[in-house]
Amino acid sequence: MKQLMKVMAFTMMALMTTAGFVACGDDDENKDNGRPERPERPDGGPEDGQEGGQNGGPESGQEGERVLVTAITGTTYTYNDNGTLKSFTVDNEEYVFNGSVLNIEDEEGAMTFTLSNNLVSKVTLKFSGLDDEGQKENYNYTINYNYSNNQLTSCKVSMTGDYIIEGTKITYSGNTNVKYTWSNGNLTKCVADVSTTYKYAGQSLGYKSKDNYTISYGNQSNKYKQFPYYMAEELTSLDNVGGILGVAGVFGMGPSSLPKLITDEWSEESDFSDPDSGTEEYEMSFSLNNNGAISIEKMVGESSINYTYDNRTRAAIQNALPTLKNMKKKIVKRINFKK
Repeated sequence: MKQLMKVMAFTMMALMTTAGFVACGDDDENKDNGRPERPERPDGGPEDGQEGGQNGGPESGQEGERVLVTAITGTTYTYNDNGTLKSFTVDNEEYVFNGSVLNIEDEEGAMTFTLSNNLVSKVTLKFSGLDDEGQKENYNYTINYNYSNNQLTSCKVSMTGDYIIEGTKITYSGNTNVKYTWSNGNLTKCVADVSTTYKYAGQSLGYKSKDNYTISYGNQSNKYKQFPYYMAEELTSLDNVGGILGVAGVFGMGPSSLPKLITDEWSEESDFSDPDSGTEEYEMSFSLNNNGAISIEKMVGESSINYTYDNRTRAAIQNALPTLKNMKKKIVKRINFKK
């Protein structure tokens, strides 16, 4: 539990600089150790220092029904009698929803997921612990999600925190606003605006960034409106935890088609570095089961994600509820300041 807690805490640091879809090379390195790079000081001072599962799919189903993913690479799931998510297990550690709330706690902090109508509506994170150099760090994040017609339409991240570099405390506060645009059942655009203020040695220094994402689609239909892992991972601003929960359906429906290319046009400016901008492209591909459910998901430069399923659709489980009840069945990234 502690390891997952740390991974969630530190990957959420990326929200200070971008809420983007796909991590770049430096971010990939940070994911490996669950810890972001230490930044340089705002004043320009020196830096401080799965293998595949089975690919079986549901036996039957109609267009628009929801399939139940029982496992992806590295994670397994269980569901309540009505097909809603009950728990997920990562690295032999089980995380269980208590009604509409999931709490993950350890001695350094707590993270809480709140569901409304079986969709994640709010996430809070409080963390207070030591960094790799033994310095105290504190973070507080709140993310609020909004939906329309079971599709994610916006999220807002509010954050505060502080950390110490060379004996000097740096505090920060800011917001990330993300808007999602859907067209003909597909998520076609995502715009993420970040604004953060740092206070350091009597100075107040600002940072702003913007990411404009466009998503292109091929000819593959997403029959069950699944949220692909890598898409949900970055879309929800929760890194790998967002991917884990997204494939279970708690961030709403995915697109009607399967994404093929994500293009990010980004820009940033601050009081402590020159303006910068660029464009990144990321390719995705999918293999499907005979019934149209995702079997294998791939993104260039990342590990493949393999899917397994319950042999029933969500609709079939809901139709069986009276019988089941009668049987009484239960179950920051930190900013890399430039010199």
